[in-house]
Amino acid sequence: MLQIGIVGAGAIGTLFGGLLQRAGNDVTLVHRDPRVVSAIRKKGVRIREGRKTVRATVRASRAPADLTTADVVFFTVKAYDTRQAAGMHKGRVGKRSAILSIQNGLGNLETLADVFKSNPVLAGSTTEAALALGPGLVLHAGRGHTQIGTMQGRVQVMRAKVVQELSRAGLPAKSSSDMSKVIWEKTILNSAINPISAITRLQNGEILKILPLRELMRQVIRD
Repeated sequence: MLQIGIVGAGAIGTLFGGLLQRAGNDVTLVHRDPRVVSAIRKKGVRIREGRKTVRATVRASRAPADLTTADVVFFTVKAYDTRQAAGMHKGRVGKRSAILSIQNGLGNLETLADVFKSNPVLAGSTTEAALALGPGLVLHAGRGHTQIGTMQGRVQVMRAKVVQELSRAGLPAKSSSDMSKVIWEKTILNSAINPISAITRLQNGEILKILPLRELMRQVIRD
C-alpha cells in the first residue's frame, strides 16, 4: 500500500486514482477546479467500462494540497500546466516523496526536476484510454499498459512499488530502462493521430479501422 497524491483529476488522473484507491492504496486527488473537488467528495470516483460502472471513495483536495505524507506524487496535468501545478506544490510534498509524471508531451520531466530539486523524479507513459464524462466520472475507453522508468538509482525501489501497485489495481505496468525512447515514440504517434482525430471527430480506435486514415497517419509519422 502506498500513500499517493495525484495532481490533476482529469481523465487519466481520475482513472488511476479510482483504481489505485480500490486496490487499497491511500489516494488524494488534487484539482484546481472547486466543482470537480466537490463532485468527487460527494459522489466519489465513478469509472465506466462497457456496461459496468465501479465506484471508489477517494479523498479530494483543491490545489495546492498538503502532500507531505505522500510516498509518490503523480502529475497528470496537461503539459502546458506542469510548471504552474508543480510550482503550487513546491514545499508541499515530502522530502522523500517521489515525483512521477504520467503525461503526454516533452519537457515535463525537466520541469518537475527543476521545481522539485531534492526529490527523485520518475518518468511514466501510459496507453490506457480514458475519457472524462464529467467531474469524477470517467470512461475507461480502452485497455493499455503503463511503463515507469528512472535514471536515478536511489528510486529503483519506489519504481518497483509503483509498478506493483498499478498492476494490482488492474492497470498493467512494467519497468522500462529507456523512458526517453518510450516518451518520444508516444509523442510522435500523438502528433499523427491527434490532428486526424480533431479534423474527423473520430476516436483513436475508429481511425485505426479506416484504411485511408491509417495510411495518412503512417505518412505523418514517416515525415
